[in-house]
Amino acid sequence: MPYRARVLVRVNAVIGTVAVALAAVLAAVFLVIVSGEDKEQDRATAAASAFINGWVAGDFARAGVATNAPADAEAALNEAADRLSVTATHIGRPLVSLDDDKRTATARFPVRNTLAGLGDWDYETAALLEKAADGGWKVTWSPRVIHPQLTAQTRLGRAREAPERAPILDRDGKPLVTERPVITFGIWPSKLTDPDRAYEAIGKNLDVDLAALRSRVAKTQKDQFVEIITLRESEAGQAAAALDGLPGVVQREGTRPLAPTRELARAVLGTVAPATAETLKNAGPTASPADLVGSSGLQAAHQRRLAGTHPRGRSCSSTGRPATRLRRCTTSPVSPGSHSRRPWT
Repeated sequence: MPYRARVLVRVNAVIGTVAVALAAVLAAVFLVIVSGEDKEQDRATAAASAFINGWVAGDFARAGVATNAPADAEAALNEAADRLSVTATHIGRPLVSLDDDKRTATARFPVRNTLAGLGDWDYETAALLEKAADGGWKVTWSPRVIHPQLTAQTRLGRAREAPERAPILDRDGKPLVTERPVITFGIWPSKLTDPDRAYEAIGKNLDVDLAALRSRVAKTQKDQFVEIITLRESEAGQAAAALDGLPGVVQREGTRPLAPTRELARAVLGTVAPATAETLKNAGPTASPADLVGSSGLQAAHQRRLAGTHPRGRSCSSTGRPATRLRRCTTSPVSPGSHSRRPWT
């Protein structure tokens, strides 16, 4: 029994020694973690994270507050998001490196912007940070924070190229629907100097709901085209002549996928028209509000097949000079639409 007691005492003594040694190690680690340099790096990281969190949330005012130029930062972030049609932004954790003076730092982080109708755009950027007089840290604002090639003289933009829409074929392989010339009538609100005269002329020459048209124009930005109606060129002559020269009433020549005549299987073949919120749901994730999409009949039922596999696009910086392509956003092979064959005629 005495021997057993001595063993227990020795074991406890060893355990106690290990505990003291471990405590000493933890204390040493703790002292390293809270050193002055790492405190400053933590503060710089917190400032970078505050900016990033505001950017990701789309709260550009909050992001701006984390910089030394809040108004400029907010305006630049807003403009970039609008010009690129950004629907979501994801940013990875910033990697912050403190400079030797312990008053400046650099935060590097990956950005993924999801662009409507184009997909994801991935790139890396960086932000400089500086310690302020009050001890706090701020992002030193520059347009390059948004993208490394962006400057005060350049702007981000996007261009989009959609594949050619395929025709609907009859049983003999001949197109039932092909591109045919049309005239699109519309209103440019900022140029509408005499609205009453314009609406009166529109009502006399075009089969439209004037009350609904007035409502749409009132809800639209002043410098944005509001479509009234699109007519086949062969049917638009009289209206085009009557409305020609009216301030604010615009005529645009173009083409649309149409059957040989208005009456030919219209309900079955369907129509192609500017996208609406409803038709965009059927058009697929890469469709854009600026697209012409199937709005009824077979054109709507086979929209994705007829429109092609994927539109192409790019984001670029432009100063009024030739644009610099920053990224081609193609996530799948691009090919024209494939035809839809129907057993008619």
